[in-house]
Amino acid sequence: MFHSSESRKRPSILLLALLAIALITGLFAWWAGWKADRRMRIELLQQVELAAKGISPDHVRALSATDADLANPEYQEIKHQLMALRQVNPLCRFFYLMDRDAAGNIRCLVDSEAAGSQDYSPPGQIYAEASAMLRNCISSSAAVVEGPLVDRWGTWVSALMPLGDFADTPSPKLLGMDISAADWTKTIIARTAMPTGLLFTTLMGGFFYGLLRRTARRLRLGQAELSENEALQRLLVNNLPVGMVIVDPKTRLIERVNHHAAALFGAPMERL
Repeated sequence: MFHSSESRKRPSILLLALLAIALITGLFAWWAGWKADRRMRIELLQQVELAAKGISPDHVRALSATDADLANPEYQEIKHQLMALRQVNPLCRFFYLMDRDAAGNIRCLVDSEAAGSQDYSPPGQIYAEASAMLRNCISSSAAVVEGPLVDRWGTWVSALMPLGDFADTPSPKLLGMDISAADWTKTIIARTAMPTGLLFTTLMGGFFYGLLRRTARRLRLGQAELSENEALQRLLVNNLPVGMVIVDPKTRLIERVNHHAAALFGAPMERL
């Protein structure tokens, strides 16, 4: 009865151990993903801050947010810079320079798209999807990363860097960089896959090691119990008041005799 109860409990214990491993791995993956997301946001801010330092404030002041900028050499210079910056970062999808006009509209000044691109934004195009964070950021001195957020072009994680030279002007400006939310998620997964996989492998290795030790212990106990049973059986057979001969039914060889059988046949036990 005791062994039957143990057998029923054992699968439950193993299942609980596997569930614990899954829970620990899942929590670690979530934590590692959160840490990777925080770190990537810091890196993104550093990149856009460095990019903002390379843009001449005088060139920005020369922009009018109208089609006249298309023939403006300062506009072309900034556009070439943004296109080059986009090429440097493989995750970057858009670089853009925006401002806020007198009516409070957020509008595009320059972007990193070629004029023939379907995603190209001409000078002065209103960005109606501007979030509250973007509107607050454009006139502040603090850079932020927001998202994932959806606009007409897709779903993005965006780094927003206000240009300090224009913070106190009627038309504050900011530099932004967008990364596709899908690429962002893939990068997080790539950064967390190795440590999470290592933890899972370690936990599963410990699980199987413990299972093997448990199995080995059960085998040793089983062998000890078998030896004990054989010794008890031998003792009982030898002390029976009648002769007994145990024969293997397949080989028909004598496996065991007791003292009475040996005396009956008149031969030592080891000869039978």
